[in-house]
Amino acid sequence: MYGYDYMKKIVLRRADLNEHVIAERDFKINRMNPGLNMRFWTRKDVDRSKAFMFAIQKRLKIKRIFCNLESFVGGRVRDRDYRLLKRTEQQKQQKQQ
Repeated sequence: MYGYDYMKKIVLRRADLNEHVIAERDFKINRMNPGLNMRFWTRKDVDRSKAFMFAIQKRLKIKRIFCNLESFVGGRVRDRDYRLLKRTEQQKQQKQQ
């Protein structure tokens, strides 16, 4: 389980130098997290979440396209730190004055 099948117990040492032992019995199989909502999703819930994810992906794609278009039209170099480029342009202007 979790790559530690060969060990009967795992000993962890935290930053406060206290040792904590975790045995295999601590991992119950199929133990549900009581804090999670255990409601089963209906077909409508699944379809609604897919539509929502599609809308988010579409907005992100449009945002990426506009950012690329703005950088192309503005003549900026892509894949660079724009704040650094802006600062160097300001320094060049100050040196010319």
